Amino acid sequence: MNQSSKARDGQQCFPALRRVRTPGEFRRCQQTGRRLHTSHFVLVVYARGDDAPARLGLTVSRRTGNAVARNRMKRLLRQAFRTAEVEWPRGIDLVIIAKQGPGELSAGDVSAELGAAREAFAKRVAQARKDAQKRASKLAGSG
Repeated sequence: MNQSSKARDGQQCFPALRRVRTPGEFRRCQQTGRRLHTSHFVLVVYARGDDAPARLGLTVSRRTGNAVARNRMKRLLRQAFRTAEVEWPRGIDLVIIAKQGPGELSAGDVSAELGAAREAFAKRVAQARKDAQKRASKLAGSG
């Protein structure tokens, strides 16, 4: 089975429903999303408020390298997202911005960095929920 037939069978494709596509969607993420910095990427997470699967948007500028390097980085990021897609919370838009010169990262390096970022994001969400519960209980107790 060649590469193009795998894509047609849905094994390697990245459907439009799973992507952040329009400039408005990217702008909304950039303006209202939460940022998380790693050594090679900036992750912007925006909660859409629905229960649809997480969507991915990529920004890889020319500062990252030539076209070959940029396309390789996008492939690695899509693959890392696709392999751990079920671990990302539902109902979010995730925009990943490659920082200048991520170098020759391997697929394992990219997956590990995104995995660490996902865990850090989960901790932030858990802490925010705890803080919100504390505020709600204080308001209920004082009212």
